[in-house]
Amino acid sequence: MESKFRDYSQLEMLKDQVVRCDEELLILVKRRLQTCKKMAEHVRKNGKEVEELNQVMEEIYSKALSKGKEMGFEGMIAHDLFGIIDEDSKDIQKKALEKK
Repeated sequence: MESKFRDYSQLEMLKDQVVRCDEELLILVKRRLQTCKKMAEHVRKNGKEVEELNQVMEEIYSKALSKGKEMGFEGMIAHDLFGIIDEDSKDIQKKALEKK
């Protein structure tokens, strides 16, 4: 009986660790999106070309995919994850660029 309790305790501990990782991931994604918004605001305020921002974002996306590959992410996880984040970043930047 004690073995089951110990196994359950270990599972709970691991679950808590995953939950903390998820929270940290969300905090980092939020910070990234806020930074992308600031990039767009900088472009707008300083009269820079939107194309310059697009090129920078493409470079960031490519580096993220390369890093994912370097870290051993297999399959589509890095591509899908950064694809979703990149799309949200573009939406946020578009809205920031439209403000006057």
